[in-house]
Amino acid sequence: MSVGSSDRGCAAKREGWAWIRKGLFGWERVRLQLEKSRLSVVDGEHKEIWSVETARCKFFQGWENEIVVKDANRTMLFRLERDGQDFVAWWRAMEAAMCPKLRNYFHAEELIGEGQTALVKAAWSKANGGNVALKMMSRSSGSHADHVLKQFLNEVRLTYAAQSDHVVRIIDAFATETDYVLVLEKGTRTLLNLLEERVVLTEREARKVMGQLLATTAELHKRGITHRDLKLDNILCREGEDDYMLLADFGSAAFGMADPAEVKTDIFTAHVGTPAYLAPECWKEKRYGSQVDAFALGVIMYALLSRTFPFPIGGCWENGSFIEPDFTSDVWSSVSSSAKSLIRGLLREDPRKRLSSVAALQHFWFSEEDGGTLDGDLTCRGRSLPPKNQNNSPTRPFKTVALAQLAVATFGLSANSF
Repeated sequence: MSVGSSDRGCAAKREGWAWIRKGLFGWERVRLQLEKSRLSVVDGEHKEIWSVETARCKFFQGWENEIVVKDANRTMLFRLERDGQDFVAWWRAMEAAMCPKLRNYFHAEELIGEGQTALVKAAWSKANGGNVALKMMSRSSGSHADHVLKQFLNEVRLTYAAQSDHVVRIIDAFATETDYVLVLEKGTRTLLNLLEERVVLTEREARKVMGQLLATTAELHKRGITHRDLKLDNILCREGEDDYMLLADFGSAAFGMADPAEVKTDIFTAHVGTPAYLAPECWKEKRYGSQVDAFALGVIMYALLSRTFPFPIGGCWENGSFIEPDFTSDVWSSVSSSAKSLIRGLLREDPRKRLSSVAALQHFWFSEEDGGTLDGDLTCRGRSLPPKNQNNSPTRPFKTVALAQLAVATFGLSANSF
C-alpha cells in the first residue's frame, strides 16, 4: 500500500527489531530506528547500513507484519518481529513522519458519494490535471482507530488484487493527518444513475452490461475474491462510455470464498451487504461463499429489465421464508423467456443450485441476437410500466428505495414510512 510522500515530515519516533532479506533465501536481524523524518537500519554491530528521509520515499504493506519502504534507489522489505499490534504501531509512526497534505496534490471538488464509513469526492490531480475520485475514511482515535486502519488496509489490498479491465483503477492510497485516502479512477455516473435517467434498458443493452459484470465477477472468484456488496450504486460507467461498466467499492470484499466449504472464520458469516441484494444464505446466517455475488447480479439484471427490485425493500427473506421473484407485472410480458430463465437461475434460493457467474455466461440468452422469444406480443422497446401501488415500483425513485432499505436495516423502520 502506497502512502505517498510529502514536502516535509512531522515529528515521529520509534525503534524496534525486524528482519530484512539477505541473499536469495536468508534473513538478517536488524534494528529499525525512526527519528523525526529519518528512517535508519542498524546491524547487530550498531553500524548504519541504510537510511532514508521519509519525505522522499513511499511505504507499502507487504504480507502479514511486513512493511516495504521504497526510495528512488532501493526497495527494502522489513518483517517485524512482533505481532500485528507492533505492525499497527510502526504504521502509525511512519504516517506521522510523512503527513502528506492532501491539498498539495489534489484539488477536491463536490461530494459525489457517502457511506457509513467513508465519503467520496470528485477531484483533479495538480500533477497532471486528471480527474479522480477521492475515497476518504476519517481517522478515529481510541479503540476504534485500529479497526479503521485495518479496514482501510483491507480495502486497498482487495482493490489492488481485483484490478482488471472492468474494475475501477486504484491510482494511489495514503494517509493524511485526518483521513485515510484512496485515489481512484472516476466514473461519470453509477448504473443506478443511468436507470434513474432512463425508463428501462433493452435486452441488447442489458446483455452487454450483464456480460461484463458476470465475466468480471467470474475472474474475481477465480482469484478467490468475493465482492459481497454488488449493487447498482457500486457499478460505475467509465468516463465517456455509458456501456462500459466498472466494479467499485471493495470495502466489504474478502479473500478465500470460492467454495462455502472453505469458510473457516467469522468474517465469512458476517451480515455484510445491502438488504435488497442479500442472498438467502446471508439471511439464514449460514456460512456462505462466492454465490452471494451471483445472487446480487440476479437482482441487478432484474432491475435493468424492469426498473424494479425483485423483492420488497427488506430483502428476499420474510418470516423465515424465501420470497420468490415475481414476473407477473405487465413489464415482464415484453421480456424474453430466456432472460427470465437466466434471472431465475441466478436468484435460486439454494446456492448449490444457483448459477455461478461462469455458468451464467454460458446461458443461451447471451447467444440470442436481440430479445429472444417473447412471452407476449410487445417488443423490447416501449414496454409498459408496473402498477403504481407496488412498494418496489419503478415509479418510486431508486434513491428513495435505497434510503428505505438502509432505514429498514439500521433502524427497523417500516417501508411504508417512505
